[in-house]
Amino acid sequence: MRSNLTLTAGRTGVVILLSAGCQQSASLDGGSPSSAGSRSVAVPDGVILPGAQGSARHYSMRVSALEECGPSNNGPIDHALTRVGVEVRLHARGELQIPANPYYALLIDGKNIAHEATLGGCTPALSPTLLAPGQTARGWISFDVPRESHNWRLSYAPELIKAPEDELVFQLAR
Repeated sequence: MRSNLTLTAGRTGVVILLSAGCQQSASLDGGSPSSAGSRSVAVPDGVILPGAQGSARHYSMRVSALEECGPSNNGPIDHALTRVGVEVRLHARGELQIPANPYYALLIDGKNIAHEATLGGCTPALSPTLLAPGQTARGWISFDVPRESHNWRLSYAPELIKAPEDELVFQLAR
């Protein structure tokens, strides 16, 4: 299944959405799921549920449900924002190295506004690293978002060397 994800700022171009080969599973570790800047995006077709494994051409990924994880920033408190996080497990399953990096993730709300990852929040954070084939990375990706937002989706689209960008999109509850 192919879909275009159009961003008004930041990443641009055609993105491949590969969710047709998803396999259902309970959570990141086999049990039950654990309970900034913005931009507008087009709604993608086909999303993966939290706890289910999404499979792209060169990597697979699982995510937890969205959780609150602290104040929105370390400066003056903005009561309109909250910091939320999603725990991810990313596995390099192809022949390419896969970037495990929070900044390839976007949290998209029900109004199709995409929020970029932020530093701090839920711990342990997903540490930026380049995964060799067969390696796995696990950690939290945090976002500062409006408190009243809902109907979240998480998009992960790492830039790959010598391959088109592969995107997975997960539907999150909140």
